[in-house]
Amino acid sequence: MSIKTAQFINTTHLPIELSGLIQVLPGLNKLNSIVVMPNEECTINSITGEWFLTTYFNESKYKVMWAKNKMETIGSIGKFRKEPCIQGNYSWMDTDIFNITHSNNVFKFSYVI
Repeated sequence: MSIKTAQFINTTHLPIELSGLIQVLPGLNKLNSIVVMPNEECTINSITGEWFLTTYFNESKYKVMWAKNKMETIGSIGKFRKEPCIQGNYSWMDTDIFNITHSNNVFKFSYVI
């Protein structure tokens, strides 16, 4: 099973949770989640080449950061994948507040302008 890798940049001033499926052992996979802080860049892995963005934080300090910016944590934000669908889309958002753009294997999470 090959691992798919991409660069991800959170250009907002809010933390987000980024999750992707990884292999623990042959035949055993798990959803691995990391918190990507504001203006942080990271390399992400997934065996499916698909990642999910949420605000399902385990620590309240991240929820507080959203509240300080007068925003409620919204649960599912959306998802993106390394390969486009048949229509050419790389991302699908569950909110109209944020957007994900893709260029040269780099995914940028930002506010909709």
